[in-house]
Parts: sequence; C-alpha cells; structure tokens
Amino acid sequence: MIFQMGAHEDILYDLLCGELAAVASERLEDSGDLKQKIEAFIRRNDALSQMSTMEKINLSQSWLRRIQGYDFLDPYLKDP
Repeated sequence: MIFQMGAHEDILYDLLCGELAAVASERLEDSGDLKQKIEAFIRRNDALSQMSTMEKINLSQSWLRRIQGYDFLDPYLKDP
C-alpha cells in the first residue's frame, strides 16, 4: 500500500521550510547537513509514521530537490 499525502504533504513541507529558515544562524554547511535535517524532521513527525522506510526515503529526496531550488535557502547550501 502506498501512503498518499497530497495536501497534507504540502503543509508538512511548509513546516519543514519554516524550521530550516528558523535555523539561519546555524548556516547549514552543505546539502548533507540539509539532508540530515530533512530526515530528522521526517523521523520525528507522527503524521508520517504510517509511511514505509522506502516512502520516507523518497519523500526526503523529493523535499531535498525541492528545497534546493529555493533562493532563500541558497546561502545555507553554499560556502560563505
């Protein structure tokens, strides 16, 4: 069974982006740090607990690609 997120996924994604923007002072070193933050967000979110491990991995990869396209995160993904 494939877990369907739809609009709920968009809400969670917005929450994730809010968290990432809130850690601006931490200056994420590279996309590896960003990937770890996304994975931690997914692991601790109860709304995603019904997803299989593979679905969580796919969601994490999807969000990473999506976030890397946002200008407001560029300073966190590049060297100062």
